[in-house]
Amino acid sequence: MLSSQLLFAAVICVAGTLTLVDISTERGAIPVKIGEDKNGIQTLAGRITCESFVVSKDQTVFVSADLEIVAEKEIRIDGAMVVHSPALEARSKDAPSMQLRAGESISVSGQILGGKGRDDRSLHGVGGNGTSVYIEAPVVWVDGVVRGGDGGVGSPRMSDPPVRGADGGSVDVFGVCFTNRPVSDLPVEWQAIDSGLIGGNGGNFTGRGGDAIVHNHRTVALGQQISMPTFVPARTWLILACPDGNPGIPGSNATGGGGAQGPTGDNGSQASPNGRSGGTGIIGGSVTGGPGGPGGHATNCCPDDGGAGGKGAKGGNATGGPGGKGGTGGNAYPGSTGVGGTGGQGGNGGTGTPGGGGLGGNGASSKGGPGLGGEPGTGSPGLAGPGGDPGSPGGSSGPAGGPGGVGGAAGGGGGSAGGNCPQ
Repeated sequence: MLSSQLLFAAVICVAGTLTLVDISTERGAIPVKIGEDKNGIQTLAGRITCESFVVSKDQTVFVSADLEIVAEKEIRIDGAMVVHSPALEARSKDAPSMQLRAGESISVSGQILGGKGRDDRSLHGVGGNGTSVYIEAPVVWVDGVVRGGDGGVGSPRMSDPPVRGADGGSVDVFGVCFTNRPVSDLPVEWQAIDSGLIGGNGGNFTGRGGDAIVHNHRTVALGQQISMPTFVPARTWLILACPDGNPGIPGSNATGGGGAQGPTGDNGSQASPNGRSGGTGIIGGSVTGGPGGPGGHATNCCPDDGGAGGKGAKGGNATGGPGGKGGTGGNAYPGSTGVGGTGGQGGNGGTGTPGGGGLGGNGASSKGGPGLGGEPGTGSPGLAGPGGDPGSPGGSSGPAGGPGGVGGAAGGGGGSAGGNCPQ
């Protein structure tokens, strides 16, 4: 059992100096619900407003219902936040949603893992949608994992109207989204999940893979220095040349969720002995990588030569989600001359749109060279879904879907060269 002491030590919500247990009375916030699930593990739900919200490293916080966190300054997830799937007795089949908003920055070096929508395998049953995660801040760092929840599974057979599995949860980031390190630098257990923003997988038959998109509606000004969330040693006093501008911060990567498998065709009947065709697989999720950060302006060292502008950073890579496999064809009616149904067509892959390269920084006076623009990220199309298996006997396999598209992204423009020092 996770004790209350452990939960309160793991999560610190600062307004002055407050722990989470006190926050429900701060500034008229909607009270936070600190409850227990059926296993006695403490959970978190509701709305939190505070100055800063921190989940400490090596600690895990469980989310039992919709959660909104609004921080005046920063939200930092160094540990893990895990969203529960909805219980059988819950009114909604959809997994809880999560919204994180901060006035300055949001940093995720740990994991945010969305919950799976509830399954409903009854006749005409419909699964629940997976957790969607909404993140908004002027600057967002994602060195760990933010993953939408998988969609729940619906009825295992076709029906009229068609039943469906639910959609995978999306990850939407509003702000400038960066990453500080490649996948290879992450802990081994996280590399299996991949790093960055990941949409949830769709449920069976018609569940769409979740998107993972950086909506870059705020721009960091050229040359603006961004405080990195990692330790950078101070520059020593022994400087033999005027320093160059800092390089930009790479854009975050994004991976789309996989589309669901198409529905299985109905078996033949005595009146209509041929098996029915399987349904079409669902398209994979479309994603957009984060933009590369701008290079910093160089420092003036007049009358000596100035430094060169910093290079703009590479944009984030984006990989579209794979299309779902076509549904299996239905079997012919036993003992008849009927044939099995044709497998369904595979779903198309999702579109991967990479992030654009960052702008180069300006050179300093005197005669500092311009910073180079950053390269765009790499876009990869989602894989085509394979065709469905044939029904028995004598059915045909379905055709494969088409691969996803690749969106365009431009490299960053170069900075300007430094002028002459003032006379």
